Amino acid sequence: MKIPGRAASHLTYCTNMHAGETWEQMFRGIRGFTLPIRDRVCPGQSFGVGLWLSDRASRELYDGRQLREFRAFCEDRGLYVFTLNGFPFGNFHSKVVKEDVYRPDWQDSARLHYTNRLADILSALLPAGMEGSISTVPGSFKEFIGDDGDIRRMVENLALHALHLAGIRDKTGKLIHLGLEPEPLAFVETCDELIAFFHRHVFTHGARFLARRTGWTEHRAFDCLRMHLGMCYDTCHQAIQYGEPREIFDKVARAGIRISKLQVSSAMKLELVDDSAAGDGRETVLAQLDRFVEPTYLHQVVERRPGGIGIRRHRDLDRALASIRSEVALGARVAREWRRRARLERARRQDRLAISQDCGTARPVPLATAAAAPACGISVFARDRPKASLRVPQSAPARRRWDCSRLV
Repeated sequence: MKIPGRAASHLTYCTNMHAGETWEQMFRGIRGFTLPIRDRVCPGQSFGVGLWLSDRASRELYDGRQLREFRAFCEDRGLYVFTLNGFPFGNFHSKVVKEDVYRPDWQDSARLHYTNRLADILSALLPAGMEGSISTVPGSFKEFIGDDGDIRRMVENLALHALHLAGIRDKTGKLIHLGLEPEPLAFVETCDELIAFFHRHVFTHGARFLARRTGWTEHRAFDCLRMHLGMCYDTCHQAIQYGEPREIFDKVARAGIRISKLQVSSAMKLELVDDSAAGDGRETVLAQLDRFVEPTYLHQVVERRPGGIGIRRHRDLDRALASIRSEVALGARVAREWRRRARLERARRQDRLAISQDCGTARPVPLATAAAAPACGISVFARDRPKASLRVPQSAPARRRWDCSRLV
């Protein structure tokens, strides 16, 4: 839906919250969940769809008949697709996802072909005069990268995708951009790492590679990369790394990198006091966190010691809990703050466990400062698989109402 007073900004939720690796399953979710949500949130109005397609679903929808039928369905029901989630390649709702969500990464041509296909689908669905966006893996998972050759392969595939997007614009007049989504322990984790990656690799080696590939000047290749590649800003991922939105948006804008999309998701903040007399209470808090340990998704934890020093990243929640229990057993001082992903439906404020919707973002997210992109798509994002008891039409509008009040 369009955000009042911001003609170029659109708000939706991401359909990855509905299980569905095939196009038939995803289409069933749109009919059964997205339409009822639209009727509750903005009845009688056009409603944007933030579409997630697995590789398999994208291949099935890419079939000419299926795509034509879906486009007619959207037009008839008052839906429009303006953004795609191109991060999870395979089944996002399998029993174990963890770091496999990054596979294939941007070293692999399979990621390039998948994302090119998503762009073709989006170009067929995107309304005339509207910009489109696709979010993607921030290059890779850090543990997957071995040397500079791996980085060059990522950059070259990203450049080839930018070339594909330029071809779509030349053919259809539609501008689509790709947003790399920094997150903890990914190859690109933070705003500063994103800027360094673009300036040291994408805008340099990427521009030279693209110029050789096309016969363009390096200046024209650079302009193509700036036009079609940017950042997907996820509020949870940046908040748990202690990033401030205004500062990040300013940095990215000064670096000449567009904000392709905003994703609004929730974070958990936990403050542990350094008080030996509070040992029982501390263990109660840790026991509460034990309930969030599960085998499906990564739950990266970012830790900060008093005074804002000593940032430490834990690969998953179980490792963070084991680490702090080990330190407590050795008599170490444990005053610190933890931030991690959270689902608002599961999270509750109990004892010293603080659940924060605006963790690290005490002020409203300033869309005006994200003007590096003329149009901004905002997607409410589900980080964990909904339980069977969760009725999405009941819960998603509440999150969206909160998002509207915080973002406009």
